[in-house]
Amino acid sequence: MFRLRKKKPGFFETLEKGDTLIQYNKAEGLNFLISFFAEIRPFGNKDRKNPEQNLQRIIEELYKNPILLQHLQRALLSQL
Repeated sequence: MFRLRKKKPGFFETLEKGDTLIQYNKAEGLNFLISFFAEIRPFGNKDRKNPEQNLQRIIEELYKNPILLQHLQRALLSQL
């Protein structure tokens, strides 16, 4: 009767699939940063009430996954 929706892969899951680093142009870097910060403060989601927990989870992900940290660094550099 009811269809279960497939859970869309999250921000971190999409990054973990590709281990290669890319060079971000300004628009791609901005999109990455928007998605990254949306993990801390999601739009219209009840998790928005817990930004401290979300930030702590992201910090743990950065420690566990150096590729993610490098993506973040490159996205930030693309905006400078």
